[in-house]
Amino acid sequence: MTIGIIGGGVWGSALARILSKNKVLIYARDENIVKSINDHNFNPKLKYSSFNENVSATSSLNELKSSNYLFIALPAQRIREVVSQKQFHNKKHNIVICSKGIEISSSKFLTEVIEELMPFKTISILSGPSISKYPKCMYEWNKTTHSQTTCKTYHILFCHSH
Repeated sequence: MTIGIIGGGVWGSALARILSKNKVLIYARDENIVKSINDHNFNPKLKYSSFNENVSATSSLNELKSSNYLFIALPAQRIREVVSQKQFHNKKHNIVICSKGIEISSSKFLTEVIEELMPFKTISILSGPSISKYPKCMYEWNKTTHSQTTCKTYHILFCHSH
């Protein structure tokens, strides 16, 4: 299984560490972060922590196209800007939104922004405390939401910290 993470900050890097029993590819715009992860298995934004050999980084969204799971760990107000770039879209992606909030300009929930911009197989939401250094475990909880025209199931993953 391959995992793509959009976001090379502290939260995206913490998720990469948790998921690193799998092949993980982090997308970051900052070439210095990409180089540091690839050359030294270390993101300078995530102090006191290094990655194993399963984690690598790229500055090309295209490389995320073949990922089975795509974790979106960007600030909520930047998601549309990045996700609207279609070169990495794949209708077989299992999307996990790891960002909090709503898109202010449209007043949309982040699930609605993703649904509007890209195809996917499933969509999930990671929720929990905002302490990205120490997430201890994740478990899945299904929540069904209803609207007038559709019934959708979202998987919500809770993250606990110690």
